[in-house]
Amino acid sequence: MKFYTKEWYALMQRQNYTSGLKKIPDKVYTDEEIRAFYDKDLKAEIARDRRIHNTPPGPYDWEDALLAPDRFTPDTFLFENEETGELFHPETPEIARQYLERERRQAQERFAARPPFDPTETIECFRDCYRGMLRYGFSRFPQWVRESVDRRLLALNRIPESAYKRLRKEEQANRRAFEKINAKAAAVLEQQDIPEELRERFSFHDASVLTIKKVRSDVALYLRKDGGWPGDATPYIKILFKNVHQLGREKGFSLRPKLDADGDLRTSCTYLYDELYHDESGYEVHMLLWTPKALRDLTICCKDIQFEDHIALEAVHQGGAK
Repeated sequence: MKFYTKEWYALMQRQNYTSGLKKIPDKVYTDEEIRAFYDKDLKAEIARDRRIHNTPPGPYDWEDALLAPDRFTPDTFLFENEETGELFHPETPEIARQYLERERRQAQERFAARPPFDPTETIECFRDCYRGMLRYGFSRFPQWVRESVDRRLLALNRIPESAYKRLRKEEQANRRAFEKINAKAAAVLEQQDIPEELRERFSFHDASVLTIKKVRSDVALYLRKDGGWPGDATPYIKILFKNVHQLGREKGFSLRPKLDADGDLRTSCTYLYDELYHDESGYEVHMLLWTPKALRDLTICCKDIQFEDHIALEAVHQGGAK
């Protein structure tokens, strides 16, 4: 990667350190004071959940507005046929209103029959969240924060004022550096002489990277995209890089596709970002991938790029895990 590097990705992760943090006076806090913070937050959480529990369903103004003849479209609503269990879009506002009124009656009945509010679940959830923050939340901060701030305070979204100010300056500097890189990347990448169709096809963020296979002078990259596909279509796509003259793949980077509980093929490698260049020798594609161990770079220089979409699962298997 030339712009969307691992360092760039790290800058992206370091821009919201202070989000949700509350400033508190600089001092050494006792166990009793930290416990008081815990009890205060728990009390507020219980009050919030009690309020939600006792809030009746509605209002429905937004639904009624969508039933107006000049705004109604069938695809806006989706209901279940009580007899067949099939989902359908209502053809008219009258049909939609009939089903909406039924749903509203059912919601009112459930609300009227609700049991008294029990804070047990809220207390347990708050406790588990706090423990999780104690164990994992600390790691997202710079080393100097870990060394100077009580992790119990951070787990309760609190930080001494002086540390907050320093952290705020740091994240602002990271944001400026990140935006500067983005501006440079946009200026360079937008100037590339690349067919618009090819630009649009390179939209694979969060796709699962399944296999990479070299076939003579070509390289095939198989991905699993997320989303819904009608009929027999599948989420699998094959990107064929034709006449490859350079393949840059980091050592230790391997793919092991497995079927999940739904029968879909996945790996622990996720497609993040890419850069696409074009010159007289062909295309140069830089890809930034996520794996549990580390970010990985994949670079392919080739003469041409072809796509085969909605391929069968068997074809992916035949591609081989390399």
